[in-house]
Amino acid sequence: MNREIEFRGYSNEYKQWFYGDLGHTIGGTPTILAWVQDGDFCWSCSNVEVDPETIGQFTGLTDKNGKKIYEGDRLISLTGEIVTVVFEDCAFLVLRSNGEMAMMLEDTLEVIGNIHDKEEK
Repeated sequence: MNREIEFRGYSNEYKQWFYGDLGHTIGGTPTILAWVQDGDFCWSCSNVEVDPETIGQFTGLTDKNGKKIYEGDRLISLTGEIVTVVFEDCAFLVLRSNGEMAMMLEDTLEVIGNIHDKEEK
């Protein structure tokens, strides 16, 4: 298998998104194993606790600009329709505004945000 497995999650402590491997603390809190800046020039690999509601997996696809597409992303089509990336029936699909599911045509879609961004809540 030669595909990239990556997750993202939002850290309320750091007030930013982290990208990397998904893990859990002994108590069950989800973490993202990511590079964290400890100073001006010092980086370390660390398990960063993230909000479980914000965790999304990388789909393996990129949008028309080459940006990675994650579960929970909001995308805009060439026609202006905004769709949301979901994982259903063992596949990444887009949820259309009319409630229908569709396949992603990543070369025509553009990431414009995600369902967890403050402006979208």
